[in-house]
Amino acid sequence: MQNFKNIFGYWISVFDKESAETSARMAGLPVLILGINAGVFACINILGATSTKPTAIASMLISIILIIFAFRIRSARYASLPYLSALFLLFTIYNMGNDVYFYLYTSGFQLETVAIIIGWIVPVFASALSISGLRGWHWLKHNNIRMLF
Repeated sequence: MQNFKNIFGYWISVFDKESAETSARMAGLPVLILGINAGVFACINILGATSTKPTAIASMLISIILIIFAFRIRSARYASLPYLSALFLLFTIYNMGNDVYFYLYTSGFQLETVAIIIGWIVPVFASALSISGLRGWHWLKHNNIRMLF
């Protein structure tokens, strides 16, 4: 039974092997979100009027790879977790910066600003999951527990 403190499922206290593994396993969710996002981007690129096939193919391949790695993390293969978490955090920062540039500097401070902030809610919670998962991965590595790739 899980007897560790967890804050709404997003921030898990890491103090033993079970809590570290649960925390690391939860970090697969942001990677899955990123994979689904890349898949949606690929579909939009394929169906769009200004379709660029190389971009769509690259997005689809990235989507497939990220979804595969997300399920590998969920099945207790944590070795790739730091790389995927870093990729998720960089992609999130890039998207947030892109939103700020596009809406605030090109269209001015309007109603879209509220939509941007609301759109950041999911990435912020997913980032908390990713960072919590890194804490679990670090505990497992620090205690010399073998992790599969």
